[in-house]
Amino acid sequence: MTKGLQCKVICMERLAQNNQIGQDLIDLASQYLPDNIHLSAQTSVESLQGDAGFRCYYRITSQPSVLGVSAPPEQEDWVSFMRVSSLLGSLGVKVPTIYAADLQSGKLIIEDLGDSLYQDAMGDARSAGDADQLYQGAIQSLHKIVSCKERPPWFPRYTAGLIRQEMELFPFWFVKKLLGYSIDAAESRLINSCFSYLAGSATEQPQVLVHRDYHCRNLLKLDSDEPGVIDFQDAVWGPITYDLVSLSRDCYLRWEPLRVNRVRDSFAEKLFKDGLISEQGREKFPSWFETMSAQRHLKVIGIFARLALRDDKAAYLESIPLALRYLLETCEAETELQEFGDWIQSKLLPHIEQQRWYSNWRKAGSEVTVW
Repeated sequence: MTKGLQCKVICMERLAQNNQIGQDLIDLASQYLPDNIHLSAQTSVESLQGDAGFRCYYRITSQPSVLGVSAPPEQEDWVSFMRVSSLLGSLGVKVPTIYAADLQSGKLIIEDLGDSLYQDAMGDARSAGDADQLYQGAIQSLHKIVSCKERPPWFPRYTAGLIRQEMELFPFWFVKKLLGYSIDAAESRLINSCFSYLAGSATEQPQVLVHRDYHCRNLLKLDSDEPGVIDFQDAVWGPITYDLVSLSRDCYLRWEPLRVNRVRDSFAEKLFKDGLISEQGREKFPSWFETMSAQRHLKVIGIFARLALRDDKAAYLESIPLALRYLLETCEAETELQEFGDWIQSKLLPHIEQQRWYSNWRKAGSEVTVW
């Protein structure tokens, strides 16, 4: 079979599969949608652009529209998704209502909150002067998340083991697999020392409900003060600075550093007043924030490399320079991380600069700086 014919067959198979999924979603919706949402003979299903996971999204043209979500049951824990959705909703966070779920086939029907991601909305917000309002709404919603009073017994902890496991994505997928760099014994000891320090800082922080990916691609602009929040299925009970780092050191939009510091300090002050951190915690909050930033961006760089190499999603490589900028800026500022940062710059950067996706890390994100 020629390559062209093979591609045509694959495309036809995918089309047939999407058509079947679409019909299955319509059938599920027709059984369980509330009375105020109407289907008709003309109802259709539109495939939407997916995300970094295994989930596929579809818009069902009911009145009003709803979304269908499909994923292999062995790849997505839909029970946890629904539990986290219920928990966030109980805190007053705007998450999509779940109308129906077929766990055996891995399909859900959920509320359609629209397409206006914060990442897209910021293009208009910068000129209209609404960026402050958008992000204040996101911070208000984040306060609700971290204010969850106690961990439900079914809710997973963000353990030191999991934190280290995430950081290991950096040497394996980014350094070894993407850059082709061989790490020697001394470098392994340096990496291990760095990871131990970062894991220790994360676990000494007060532990709260963590969305785990709270950034501009998972927040939706709504006709309300606070955003719609999506992609929360990997939530954990973990470090209190984590989501604030995800938001204010976004891998797709860069905030002005002075604004980041002001938001960080005001967030810590409110946490202190609400009794979520102690006086000592308020003093250590900037350091916790920086070490959490280093951990997250080590993880993210590794994930972007894995998405490109394993999942054929090379577009994520273009976001590595900004994540690298955050990581190296933290290493330059934190004494305990300076040797690790020096290693990246002296040993890895010459290899990074040869990559087609590379751009000057010291300027990365400058063209999309917000707020």
